[in-house]
Parts: sequence; structure tokens; C-alpha cells
Amino acid sequence: MRRTPSVVQRSQNMPASIRQRARARTNLSALVRCQAEAAASFYSITWEPSHAAPSTFHDLQVCVHRACSNWTAGVPVSDQFSDHTIFMSPQDNYAMRFWHDITHVRLDADFGIEGEASVAEAHLDVLASYGFGPESLEYQLLKADTLGQLWYNAATGTFPEDQSAFVHSVVEVGTAAAIERHRPIRHEHAAAREPGKAG
Repeated sequence: MRRTPSVVQRSQNMPASIRQRARARTNLSALVRCQAEAAASFYSITWEPSHAAPSTFHDLQVCVHRACSNWTAGVPVSDQFSDHTIFMSPQDNYAMRFWHDITHVRLDADFGIEGEASVAEAHLDVLASYGFGPESLEYQLLKADTLGQLWYNAATGTFPEDQSAFVHSVVEVGTAAAIERHRPIRHEHAAAREPGKAG
């Protein structure tokens, strides 16, 4: 039987107000928790926030296999950088990371750009199946959080310092402009020259 998260309806007026964004974030958090709990129940595993989350696809596959074999208590998900996200709490972000990781394993999608894009599209397909299509703020936020951050990482080699601000910028001005707005500042470490000496 399909589980349906409790969601809050929102107005279609744009641009999104603070209240509309809060409702969309609440809906996304509810859906993410629902999907994570459904996956945990299906595989008879759970997730654990950890500093030692797998950093390669192979390591993730091993962790999931061990958890499914009851060799470990749960699949470790990163507990880092969860204070500024589109979700309502760090716990919701941990649930998103678990759902994301399980989707990687289910699709046999590695951590490369194509694999990450496939996982992001799978998440968006699930969201649309619950009635939040491409025109919805929920869809736009999740797309920016997944595909938007993927393109940001490809362009800068890192992730946004404030993920929530970046996601809202993507929704507001588009991915390319948001990447430029949030691009890390490069500090030139030129050696200080002493007075009277040539460089």
C-alpha cells in the first residue's frame, strides 16, 4: 500500500512568499521522511548520522549490504552541513541523504555526474507522482537542491556554503546566475613585499 505524506496546499501566486516557501519546505520534509522510512522498512535497515559516511559508490554499496545482512546497525549518512538546507530540520536532511543513497544503490548509479543526475530525476519523478509537478514550488526547490547543486559542484569543485540560500537563488534567478552569485571567493595569496625590495 502506498504511503502518502501529509502535505500542505499552497497558493499558485508567484513569486513565492515566505509563507509559501515554508509550506513547500514542510511538504518536502514530510515526503522525504516518508520515502526514507518506506525504503528503510522495505530493506529492513535504517540510517545513522555519522562523520564517517561512505564517500565512494563502492563504499556505499558495501555499507548497504552490511546493513541488509545485519552486520551493522544502519547505513551511515553524513551529519555535516545540515544546518542550512531547504528541509525543516537536520533530521529531515539526514532522511533525504538516506533516501538519496538508497536510490543510488537501487539504480546502480555511481557518484559521477550522470549517476547523480539519474538519482535526482528519480527523486523528482516521485515528487511529481504525489502531485507536485514542475510548476510547483516543491518541485523547483528539490530540483535546485539536487540538480542545481550538482551543476554548482561541477562548476566550482565544491558545494554551496549556504545550501538553502543557493536553492532559493536558483528558483529566483536560474541555475547559472545562482552559481555566479554563490561562487566561492578566491583569495590571492600574494607574498607581501618589504618596502624598498623588488617583488
